[in-house]
Amino acid sequence: MKNFFLNGDAGRIEVWRHDPPGDAVGACLCLHPHPLHGGNLHNKVLYEARKALVDAGQVCYSLNFRGVGLSEGEFDYGEGEKRDAAVLDGHIRAEHPDLPVMLLGYSFGSWVGLRLAVERSFTRAFTVGLPVTVFDFSFLRGATLAVTAFQGEFDETGRPDEVRRVFQGWYPALVVVPVPGADHFFAGALASLRRVVEQAAAVV
Repeated sequence: MKNFFLNGDAGRIEVWRHDPPGDAVGACLCLHPHPLHGGNLHNKVLYEARKALVDAGQVCYSLNFRGVGLSEGEFDYGEGEKRDAAVLDGHIRAEHPDLPVMLLGYSFGSWVGLRLAVERSFTRAFTVGLPVTVFDFSFLRGATLAVTAFQGEFDETGRPDEVRRVFQGWYPALVVVPVPGADHFFAGALASLRRVVEQAAAVV
């Protein structure tokens, strides 16, 4: 694990890199939840999902969006944050030109990441707590990216059946994986989240 900085249009971007125990089989861009609600790259939900991917052989890169932690700038309602993610994505691809690149986003981070993904080539995306009752995801129309959504049974921003309804009939590339007993913050259900991400990562 190491941290470093990249230059973005709002100043420096704080980044942490987590290496797998052996040779990397892929690379992953990891995006944290809403900055105005305490979201940062050390968020415990993002940590559990990221750890599962690292253990599965992914070299994972996480950033602090502008205005969070040691990253400069101010919250920009998803627009500047998308540009921050694009900077890190470019770095990942330059560092690992021969590795497939995937996306991991939690809540706000999933919305930001998927908006970037319609413009760039990712092998697949894992989302945690996809906030379908908060943000509009119609920008995915016409996209073909395989998305696995890990959704808490009682997620306040979209229960599993609500997520399925939003995408039903027009985005067959999205698969919803319910996490029993979990809310949006996975209180008391972090181990369950880790297990389902591990299972999905094993077949990436």
